Amino acid sequence: MDKKEIKISKRDLLFVLQKRLPEIDYFLDLENGEIIPAFEITKKDFERLQKSFPARFYKIKAFSGKETFFIVKNFINSIKDKKIKEEINNNLQQKATYKKFKEVLKKYDREWQEWLLYEKEELLKYFKKKIEEKFPLNIQFI
Repeated sequence: MDKKEIKISKRDLLFVLQKRLPEIDYFLDLENGEIIPAFEITKKDFERLQKSFPARFYKIKAFSGKETFFIVKNFINSIKDKKIKEEINNNLQQKATYKKFKEVLKKYDREWQEWLLYEKEELLKYFKKKIEEKFPLNIQFI
C-alpha cells in the first residue's frame, strides 16, 4: 500500500504534545497534516464533521505518564555526570517524579538545555512512529 505524505508543523504538534492547553481537544487532519483545535464552542460542530469523515481526523492524545517516563529514563541514562544522574535518580523515588526531575535538572544549565532538545525530538519521533504504524502515512515535520 502506498503511503501518503503529509507535512505537520513541529511547533504546533509540540504545543499539543507538551500539554500547553490540556482542556482543548486537538485533531490531526490526515489529509493535509493540519492540527485543528476543537474549542468548546466548536466541539459539537467538529464532532459532526468527524462523524461524516471518520477516516480523516485523528484525535491527538497526550502521552501517558508511562510513555513520558520512558523518555525521561532514556535521557537520564544518557547523562554522563554521575553526580547529576545520582541526584535525579534519588529524587525519582518521590511522588511527582516528573516535576522533581525538572527541578533537579534546572540546576544544571547544560543538561537542562540538552533535555529540552531531547524531549522535543523524542516526542516527535514517538508520535511519528505511532501514527505511521496506525495509518498509511509518511510524516514530514516542517
